[in-house]
Amino acid sequence: MDQRSAPASSVLRSWLGELSDLGFRQVRTGAVHAEQLGPFQALGFEVAQDLVLLHRGMSDLRRSWRLTTAPVRRATADDLDRLAELDAAAFPAGWGLDVAAITDAASATQRHRIGAIDGADRRPVAYAISGRAGQAAFLQRLAVDPAAQQGGLGRLLVADSLRWAARWQVHTVAVNTQHDNDRALRLYESMGFMRRPTGLTVMQRSLEDSC
Repeated sequence: MDQRSAPASSVLRSWLGELSDLGFRQVRTGAVHAEQLGPFQALGFEVAQDLVLLHRGMSDLRRSWRLTTAPVRRATADDLDRLAELDAAAFPAGWGLDVAAITDAASATQRHRIGAIDGADRRPVAYAISGRAGQAAFLQRLAVDPAAQQGGLGRLLVADSLRWAARWQVHTVAVNTQHDNDRALRLYESMGFMRRPTGLTVMQRSLEDSC
């Protein structure tokens, strides 16, 4: 979905009908800008989660921030099951991404990178999805195994994402997180991200009622 436009109500109704026919009981949107909310609200969608949106310019990074080489490798298809396990452990129940959702998130932009950090058993204990569209990049997902948190892995993944974005000479990098996720907000702000005045909203709707 374009960041500044939402599907027409007729299109949304069609999608909802198709999902209902497939047996789904509930639908949830991705992160929606304030100006996109109208069609969803008109069809009975309700707020599931409010998000803080943060942006970071890249000019100062390219000039002066010398990033430490991080032990981050590019994840492969063989890692996806493990990444889904990490995601389920790192996020509240109902908000984790499964393999299909991770794949969808990675393919949502023109180019992407899934970076992973391995633990002692050579299996990922943290990962991040970064994407690029034109001159903008996005840190789309970051998850750290709860047993490995507070070890600086999140910072390494953010640095890796920024370094990857800098190679493409993008102008800005965006990230969002829950408004009450103080640890993530402190991390992003410590690495130069700034909160935008307007956030994002995740909407959801039951499919048990007709549109």
